[in-house]
Amino acid sequence: MRHGKKLAKLPGRDPAAKLLHLKNLVSALLHHEMIVTTLARAKYTAKKAEKMISKGKRGTGTQALKAQSFFLKPHHHSLESHSYDPVPPPRAPIGYPEIPADAEPGTYERPVSLMSKVFLTLAERYKDRQGGYTRILRYGRRQGDKAKMAVVCLVDGPKDLRPELLARQIGKQAVVGSELQEGQLLSGGVEEWKKHLTKAQLGSLNKYLKFRSEQGKAEFEEKVKKYADYVVAEGETQHLQRPSDKMIALSYAEQRREPEPWKGYAPKAGERLSGTSTKHSALSLARGMLRGPGNVMGRFKREPLQPIQNQFLKRAGPVKMASAQDL
Repeated sequence: MRHGKKLAKLPGRDPAAKLLHLKNLVSALLHHEMIVTTLARAKYTAKKAEKMISKGKRGTGTQALKAQSFFLKPHHHSLESHSYDPVPPPRAPIGYPEIPADAEPGTYERPVSLMSKVFLTLAERYKDRQGGYTRILRYGRRQGDKAKMAVVCLVDGPKDLRPELLARQIGKQAVVGSELQEGQLLSGGVEEWKKHLTKAQLGSLNKYLKFRSEQGKAEFEEKVKKYADYVVAEGETQHLQRPSDKMIALSYAEQRREPEPWKGYAPKAGERLSGTSTKHSALSLARGMLRGPGNVMGRFKREPLQPIQNQFLKRAGPVKMASAQDL
């Protein structure tokens, strides 16, 4: 019986091919600290990668032998090599203690094993965490077969996407709550912005800042302010045209003669700006802007059924029940 197997099966029939496929995914995740794959493979990869990091935190000889037999050699290419640029920008591998983060190309040797990174760098990074070393973010569907895609990244790493997404949410909410106008900058800190956040955003913020130092909190505040300034400078927080301030004091005839009655940016059909809500798609937004005036179904109002029945019974008079003699 298939008990205890909550995850979907990896593609393929050969067990050796499945194991090699899983080794490749886990080694790529620990080397690049972020990969894009299908959702089913992402769940398998994250589960196995957390076990490997736990072995690195234990640091015993037995755990080192088990991890060494599982890891493949680190990739000798960066994620930028898959871009459309003919010459990708050089970047040193991240997280290896023997390679500085700002090392120039040609001044270091490529790593030949993941052991030093897992048992030194990642073990030190997650020494205060009791599990939960990976993060899975849904990434839409793949073009072609429409398979569910996901981004797998290491938590608190240089390629963790959660700080960027959370900073944008808080920056947008702080701009709207503070009622900033064009030319104004967001001020204050995280404690002052909490009053403008929703309950879900406040919980995500407290959860993220739980393992952050003072320097990490300062860097996060800079990200929030940077995005808030970008939203304000982009036009306005609502991203829609609205009458200018001088139009309020003018009469109707003067408003018609005003050369610049509107201010703000007019979004094009289907355009989604940085602060626009992702609740509706571009097509639904366009339908909302192009719909006809009024409610179409309002023309066909239905009368309640009970008054009609009462009126019919009054016209018909009292109902006489048939007796046995009539039958």
